[in-house]
Amino acid sequence: MARRQTSGSAWAVELAKRQDVGLLSEKFPRVSKITGPATYYYGRKGRIVMGRTINVFPNSSACFHLQRPIKDCPVGFDLAPDIEGLYNSTH
Repeated sequence: MARRQTSGSAWAVELAKRQDVGLLSEKFPRVSKITGPATYYYGRKGRIVMGRTINVFPNSSACFHLQRPIKDCPVGFDLAPDIEGLYNSTH
């Protein structure tokens, strides 16, 4: 039960972060959709753990922090600086 409470509170914190950031349409008004591939590798040999496509729509949160698929690694990837740079260079 304790793990479920911890997981629930962690999800509540993540949800609050996403709400604080706002929507994609508010932060980047000219963007209609963001799509990109993500391939996760594990270890030095580069074994592919997972591949997925990331889709972000105007009504989605403008939070671009991706969690890693390995539970032992608490650090994820923050793509916000890259996306802001792309947006500023094209608009």
